[in-house]
Amino acid sequence: FFFNDTATTEIYTEQIVGSVRCVQETDHKERNSFEFDVKAYENQVEQDVQDGLIPFWFGASFGTTSTGIIEPIADICAISKKHGVFVTVDAAYAGSALICDEYKHLAEQLKDIDFFVVNYVKWLLAGSNGALLFVKDRFKYVGSFTGEEAEYLKSQHLGDHTPNNYKDWQVGLGHRFNSLRIWYVIRRFGIKGLQESLMYTVNIAKYFGNLLTKDTRFQQLGTQQFGLICFRYYQENADTQALNKLNKTLFERIELTTTHGHIVSSENCGIYFLRFVSCNRNTEEKDVDEFWSHVQNCLNEVLNEKLNE
Repeated sequence: FFFNDTATTEIYTEQIVGSVRCVQETDHKERNSFEFDVKAYENQVEQDVQDGLIPFWFGASFGTTSTGIIEPIADICAISKKHGVFVTVDAAYAGSALICDEYKHLAEQLKDIDFFVVNYVKWLLAGSNGALLFVKDRFKYVGSFTGEEAEYLKSQHLGDHTPNNYKDWQVGLGHRFNSLRIWYVIRRFGIKGLQESLMYTVNIAKYFGNLLTKDTRFQQLGTQQFGLICFRYYQENADTQALNKLNKTLFERIELTTTHGHIVSSENCGIYFLRFVSCNRNTEEKDVDEFWSHVQNCLNEVLNEKLNE
């Protein structure tokens, strides 16, 4: 049971429910880039096999919740398939980008995955919960939920699972009809409208990134591919813990004193940082300007207070 330390926290819950040994991969090629080290994963799998363990699942991320980074999924699949490891890809946020021509090339590395899920509420203009789910082998997936059925649930038309009976795709027997929600969104905006909305928010994030690079007191972490930018106050040769403490103070100051926007903090590889994500198609550059000005003012206050300590 493997996953990267930048993955969604739901994996921790899955581990507890499954009661299995979990390996959280924390090796990264570069600490500030959060880039996953495939070689470290390969070494771990081979060591587990030698120790008599059975590696069976890898939780990969396509646009991680914390940093928005795409893991080297094709390489992960190549290693996993040698040992029969089932590869799940969490694309809850960034998977929506695949409808855009600018991002379709990213689908190339998904050819060998077993499971792929997108939460269309996060970025695809849907206002209520629901997800798009792809399973490479649906018979294997359905079989894990289907046991000895009650006679009244049996059907001569569904015995071989050739038609989809969605009660077999989940623990409960109910049907929530979430697919109708995304169908209405597509009908309302059209594919072109959804593409334009996504790319607009990406460009707003790029605009924020340009403002960020002009202030040398800040450091951008990772590489922006979608609408998420991770950043922090940074001072060369400064102690990491001291920087983390200062950035946490900065985050709290921003959140307590602004009505111009909302950001969320995170921590990976021992680095505490702030996250700016653009996902509202009504956000304008002037809104970003106001928010960025507030961030800079908050930093000035925090630094002045530190000097006066």
